[in-house]
Amino acid sequence: MIKKDLLEASKKKKKRRLIIRLLLMFFVIVIVIVIVTWSFYLDYFRIKKITVEGNSFLESEKIISNVSSSLAGKYFYILPKSNILIIPKKEIINNLLNNFLRIKSIDVSRDLADAIVVAIKERKPAALLCEERRCLFLDDSGYAFEESAFFSGDIYVKFIDQRDEKTFSLNKQILLETEYKNLINFTDLLAREKIKILHILLKNEGLYEFHTTEEWHMLLSERGDYKIAFDNLKIALENQIKEKRPDLEYIDIRLRNKVFYKFK
Repeated sequence: MIKKDLLEASKKKKKRRLIIRLLLMFFVIVIVIVIVTWSFYLDYFRIKKITVEGNSFLESEKIISNVSSSLAGKYFYILPKSNILIIPKKEIINNLLNNFLRIKSIDVSRDLADAIVVAIKERKPAALLCEERRCLFLDDSGYAFEESAFFSGDIYVKFIDQRDEKTFSLNKQILLETEYKNLINFTDLLAREKIKILHILLKNEGLYEFHTTEEWHMLLSERGDYKIAFDNLKIALENQIKEKRPDLEYIDIRLRNKVFYKFK
């Protein structure tokens, strides 16, 4: 009986020691968490300055305001996002891209101990997507990012979407980037030959109509080779059409080895 009592007493003692150790560990962990959390709220680590670089059209104040709203929250309702050590870069970038379509790319970095730098690259108008007298600016990749006034003449290349699935809305890519750039490059080749384009019609099945200021148009296909098409156009205008050019209605340069044209 005595041995049994001693064993039970020893077990109870060990159990008490284990509980005490666990409680001590728990309190130590809590204290560490409190100290670490408190340190994240120190003014030394708080972001005090936001600098914007690379913007020429967008207002720095509006960008800073948007970034500040991203820094106002907390991680897991505990740690402040305004701490320089745990900048919410992804959130800042996503919020800016969603609110400012003119922004093409963003980089967020620390500057010293209490400041961050938001370096942006803006989209620049390269062409227009128009519907009646409403237009959207397109950048050099064919992305619609901002509403525009209606420009007459050939200040910008104008695209008019006549496909069944139209793309006349902001935050959209009107064509695959490579195809869009091919069309822009083709207009540059035409400009060298003094052929001015009023607008380009985007039609179903990858068909494009280039309408000129001379009141005739040319037909191209997305499946064609644009350099060969340009060479064929030049040869046809210089060797076959010649002085009849004012009477030209259209010229079809979709095929590599044949050119079709019609007079009014």
